[in-house]
Amino acid sequence: MRWLRRSRLRYAGLVTDLLTLEEAQERVLARVRPLSSQSVATRDAAGRVAAEDVRALVDLPPFRSSAMDGFAVRAADLPGTLPIVGRVAAGRPAARPLGPGEAMEISTGGAVPEGADAVVPVEYVVVDGNRVEFAQGVPAGANVRPRGGDVAAGDVVVPAGTRITAAQVGALAAAGVAELRCGSVPRVVVVTTGSELAAPGEPLAPGQVYDANGLMLAAALAPLGADIEVAPAVADDEAAHRAALERGL
Repeated sequence: MRWLRRSRLRYAGLVTDLLTLEEAQERVLARVRPLSSQSVATRDAAGRVAAEDVRALVDLPPFRSSAMDGFAVRAADLPGTLPIVGRVAAGRPAARPLGPGEAMEISTGGAVPEGADAVVPVEYVVVDGNRVEFAQGVPAGANVRPRGGDVAAGDVVVPAGTRITAAQVGALAAAGVAELRCGSVPRVVVVTTGSELAAPGEPLAPGQVYDANGLMLAAALAPLGADIEVAPAVADDEAAHRAALERGL
């Protein structure tokens, strides 16, 4: 029942107040406090919650890079046929700047050489030995990813309060972040009550049933990243209930 009228209930010699669902939630939330934080390696951060904004340590990309396999050129030199004066691979920058009237072959992710302001995809050119023909021009900046075009050093990569996913682990690593502050893993004790409950696998005494709710609650909490303990079922006795809650707390 979503709503219960406040009343006095006498049951088994006990007198207690009933609360509405909203009142019960308010009492719980009034006592909620953020967990402490701890340093977590980025490689272990999936599923954890960022305790503070995580900022990039480097520009991403950290240099002007090619978005295509093709040829680095000066846009002002096209169209036309240019000599190929070098080759740029990812992780292997050009040995010198690109001069006027020259082209350099470049791989996706390669550092665009100084002097070049555009990249023409390999599909749009004709290569003849050490010369390459460009049938049409391209605007300056074509297929060039600017330094810091995705993230600039100091920008927030993951905001505080974010649950870290696999994609965010990749973004953090790309931004140079080796570790971050995450909320501590919440510890949860699941306590089920009822004299009729027996643990699955144990023989059932007369009138007993197996405890399904405890395992169901634990399974529901597991994807949330909690450290879960399922306590033995507690008999219908006030002292037993209090003792179980004290042990859990």
